Amino acid sequence: MRALRTTLRTMTLISTILIGCGVDQEKHEGAPVDVGDTIQSDCKPNSKSDALSSGTIKATVANEVVTVTHEDATYNCAARLKLTATVSGFEILVTETVMNPNEAADCICDFDLSVPVKGLADGTYQVKVESASGELVGTTQVTVGSPAPKVSVGQTFQSDCKPETDGPSSSGAIKATVNGNSVTITHEDATYNCAARLKLTAKVIGNQIVVTETILNPNELADCTCNFDLSVVVSELAAGTYQVKVLSSSGLTAGVTTVTVGSGAAAGPTLQSQCKGVSNGPGGANGATGKIKTTVVNGTLTITHEDAVYNCAARVMLVATVGGTSIVVRETITNPGVSANCICPFDLTAAISGLAPGTYSLKVYDADGNLVGSATVAV
Repeated sequence: MRALRTTLRTMTLISTILIGCGVDQEKHEGAPVDVGDTIQSDCKPNSKSDALSSGTIKATVANEVVTVTHEDATYNCAARLKLTATVSGFEILVTETVMNPNEAADCICDFDLSVPVKGLADGTYQVKVESASGELVGTTQVTVGSPAPKVSVGQTFQSDCKPETDGPSSSGAIKATVNGNSVTITHEDATYNCAARLKLTAKVIGNQIVVTETILNPNELADCTCNFDLSVVVSELAAGTYQVKVLSSSGLTAGVTTVTVGSGAAAGPTLQSQCKGVSNGPGGANGATGKIKTTVVNGTLTITHEDAVYNCAARVMLVATVGGTSIVVRETITNPGVSANCICPFDLTAAISGLAPGTYSLKVYDADGNLVGSATVAV
């Protein structure tokens, strides 16, 4: 059956090349931009006779103009091509159209096709090119705007394979939490081959943070797929609201969220006590347990969650977000794939420095999102 589908696809594409594109193209929603004239090279020498050749996609920037090029695009020798472009968010879709579908020669040629796209906002764009037959030729990325500011990107955290994997269709969820001028970006339930080892890299363009996932061992494969939680910390960010975009290893957008880096207040490292007495349990039970205590010394607010109940193996981090006079502390399990067959009460403590004098409303949430407690604190 696979061979039959491949044969039919090949026949369809060859037919398109020889007689032109007579199929109505799907209309793509997107914002109009200033697109220049298409440049089509002459038929290139030593053109391939393989009608399935798709060529290479490149994108370059000069004076804030993005030039998208499809090298070695294979079409009928008589074809005259036009490239159009639409922009949706931070994605540029370039579509090729045969302008003379009824004119055909008894040969095929490789052409270089290019088109300039102007008027783009600063940011990193994913560029997709579709052939005249509607097939995706390839993708690439291009950055418009000022050079990225220097930020610090920490090491990638990758959880163990999570139970109850949904399968290859799951794209997971993107979350971002703030601690001072640092943002922890997490891709929950990222679906990859079980053997995959991932690395997350990040760059900042304007007010956009683009995180790219890369498989470090692409040639190592297992006969299964897994859901992983992937996270990375981006530090030394300037104050402002950022769009966070995560790209999977295949270049597809896994998700987008926004995050605000604000007051300059920062939470120090979390102190987690030893287990305060083991209880037999299912190994995964959390809950809005214990009580919240606060102290203020020399403008530094110390927050303690006493008797926080978690799995014995859990390592918990407190992440604080300060907005105006509101402080929200969320507990995060940093090793979600590790579990023991017991539960423990822990004391969790973190100190927040750099707060402006004033009265703050404090709320603390556990790792399940339950409100543990709230308080009003004067600094």
